[in-house]
Amino acid sequence: MRLGESGLPNVDELDYEQTSTRATDTNVTAPISSRANARPAITVVAGADAGRVHVLAEPECTIGRASTCTLVLADPGVSRVHARLVHTQDGCTVEDLGSKNGTFVDDQPVGKRPVAFGEAIQLGPNVLVRLSMMTLAEERMQRDLYDSSMRDALTKTYNRRYFFDRLVTELAFAARHRTQLSIVAIDFDHFKVLNDTYGHKGGDAALQQGVKRMLGTLRTEDVLARVGGEEFAVLLRGIGHDEALTCAERLRAAVGERPMLLGGDAPHNTTISLGVACAGELDRTVTAERLFELADRRLYEAKHRGRNRVCGAA
Repeated sequence: MRLGESGLPNVDELDYEQTSTRATDTNVTAPISSRANARPAITVVAGADAGRVHVLAEPECTIGRASTCTLVLADPGVSRVHARLVHTQDGCTVEDLGSKNGTFVDDQPVGKRPVAFGEAIQLGPNVLVRLSMMTLAEERMQRDLYDSSMRDALTKTYNRRYFFDRLVTELAFAARHRTQLSIVAIDFDHFKVLNDTYGHKGGDAALQQGVKRMLGTLRTEDVLARVGGEEFAVLLRGIGHDEALTCAERLRAAVGERPMLLGGDAPHNTTISLGVACAGELDRTVTAERLFELADRRLYEAKHRGRNRVCGAA
């Protein structure tokens, strides 16, 4: 199954157009909301991935943090392989797969039991999913709502809300499992001058091209988000300070490796400044806000030291 940028299954555009409406004998177009088009789906209603929808295209769906699961959830309270949902013509069954924090239906722990459409399934302490029947129109609407709430419209990276929600859950996971976690704060250099020279379209093009170059250096599990106008941040799970510095240097080099075409008479050399902070540098009261503030201070240290550079712990 192909996945889109949001981590959701893609719907083939031709298939969508062919099935979205149908001619009737009275030559009236039937709405795509017709329940005849409905198919089983899981909607995440609580947790870091709230709003996400996953269509049950196969009879069996495994849920967990591992990339091998059918439905991958980022929440640290979810086990790597947490639960299994089986859908047949006779109904649906949910089964806990030995998760650490349990699977629940109606507040009761589940070993294996039938589950009806409309019922909610709790996975660990934070995640709630609901089983339902959805039409193609409902799927499309839900995906659009999810993307608009979690992603930046211009760059298609995650937005500030998603970044900080994810940072909170990842800090909790790192503390519980004693693993490392780092973030990188990023700012495009002389962005106002760039906007004044090339206009807002040129500025937008610089951000889009810069994001594309940065994504080419990151792992699939890394989270790149737009947290301000020309400000971005990267969440690096399982990575300490020195490795984060190396990652930041790759990001800096990738953006500035060659000039960008922004609509002017000549290509423009665009650079970024970066600040690195690791959760292990702070005491036990580390919070998402404190960690980001530390990375942000180091970002502006890089600005003051001449831009186009990375700053971390002394």
